[in-house]
Amino acid sequence: MVLTLNTPFANAPHINLTSHFKDNVCLILEASRLFQGFSRDEMDTLLHYAHAYQVPESTEMYTEGEFGNYLTFIIKGKADIIKTAKGPRNKKLATVRAGSSLGEMSLVDNLPSSATAITKEETIVLVLTKENLETMLREHPLFGSRFVMRIAWQLSVRLRQTSGMLIDYL
Repeated sequence: MVLTLNTPFANAPHINLTSHFKDNVCLILEASRLFQGFSRDEMDTLLHYAHAYQVPESTEMYTEGEFGNYLTFIIKGKADIIKTAKGPRNKKLATVRAGSSLGEMSLVDNLPSSATAITKEETIVLVLTKENLETMLREHPLFGSRFVMRIAWQLSVRLRQTSGMLIDYL
């Protein structure tokens, strides 16, 4: 398994995935729509390829315009999603909390992050790098393809929500 080195979390305290912590992570993730229907064995497979970190408040987990080849799941805490806007102020798009994922687009399309994500308090995150995802796909192709399809589903849902909000501006 590849270590998570090229992320803003490289200097954050690493959290060992003890059985108690893994159980808590699984409960949080299983409650999210992304992981509905996944078995505990499948969740354990995912956790084998991910790393957990304790991230301080005000950490930029993603920076708009910069490359980020990792997917982040918020386990505890929250982060604001901010987009650069015309004028003197940026626009806060959302606040994401435990069970939310970030970074799906950059993980899939290899393009720079479309927004900035900043922790609003001390936050525990689970990080899956693109390299570890590719290893997981090779070593567990059935689970890996199911996981990638769920990411694609989530991106589709978000695109539909966004297009629904934009219709009044067209």
